[in-house]
Amino acid sequence: MKGIILIFLLLTLDFAATGQVEKLIVPSDLKQQTIVTEPITLRKGYLRAGIALSYFALDKYFNSASKKEYYSLSSWHTDFSYQISLRYGITDKFEVDCSIPLKNESTRALYMVSWPGLNSNISLSSNLKGKGLSDCELTLKYQLVPEKEDKISLTVWQWLTFPTGQKNYTNIKSFTDFNLPVGDGAFSTGTELTARRIKYPYSYSFWASYAINFQGSKLISQDDLSETKFKDGNYLMMGANFNIHLNEWIALANELNYKYNQKGIIKYTVNVIKDPAWAFSYQPGLYFQIRRFRVAEAVQVPIMGKNDSADPLYVMQVFYTF
Repeated sequence: MKGIILIFLLLTLDFAATGQVEKLIVPSDLKQQTIVTEPITLRKGYLRAGIALSYFALDKYFNSASKKEYYSLSSWHTDFSYQISLRYGITDKFEVDCSIPLKNESTRALYMVSWPGLNSNISLSSNLKGKGLSDCELTLKYQLVPEKEDKISLTVWQWLTFPTGQKNYTNIKSFTDFNLPVGDGAFSTGTELTARRIKYPYSYSFWASYAINFQGSKLISQDDLSETKFKDGNYLMMGANFNIHLNEWIALANELNYKYNQKGIIKYTVNVIKDPAWAFSYQPGLYFQIRRFRVAEAVQVPIMGKNDSADPLYVMQVFYTF
């Protein structure tokens, strides 16, 4: 009888140990899910930290007739910036994100000044820089329709951008020697709805967002003596993407998106109107994941547009899930 009781206790301990191992393995497996298969919001208690590097150079733009043109001024502008992000799963359906951008931009320009009295021209050059904390952003995500196998989910995003970056020109020594602002100088908020369906090894997403820019004030030009009120136009964005899960750690992403900026206004004595602008872009991307690390690369290429930049934007992101 004692032998039977001993065998029963050993079997019970073995089952308990197996159950503990399962609980330890499941969260680890969840961390290995890629962009295609993981839930659109982090699971409860999960923390993800990341850093994103973005780069673009202003070279050409879409004019008012939707034709590509090079900037006429002899200048070259580059933006090589970083963004630190933290994401936390409050529940399985509710997530909060915080983004802290650090901007690093520079503008080189060559000016030709005419001197009629001397019958000659003088060339002046400038190398302007802007470095520092830009405008931070807080985002809340909530799954209105939870994700289920082969079912469409619906998620709402709500974000608020704070004017934490320096909005005015600083260290002004002359009209060719000053520091560029790194912030926009006004609050903004927006809402996005995302519909997604996962059918391994693919996923499909459709999304639309609308952002409202509030009125602010700043120095519009480096030689202004006082700040001027302004309001950037609100904007609408829509897009669709198709992701392919090649294997357990590599996924390919393809996205088409459209952005429309409404007209803005700068309140001088006579109001100056900023014309509406729009752009239609294609964005291929690659996601590579090893356990808790995820690396993402994407290039946004403008295809058509009006009164907007025609230059590509490169983004690289590295995430780690704790």
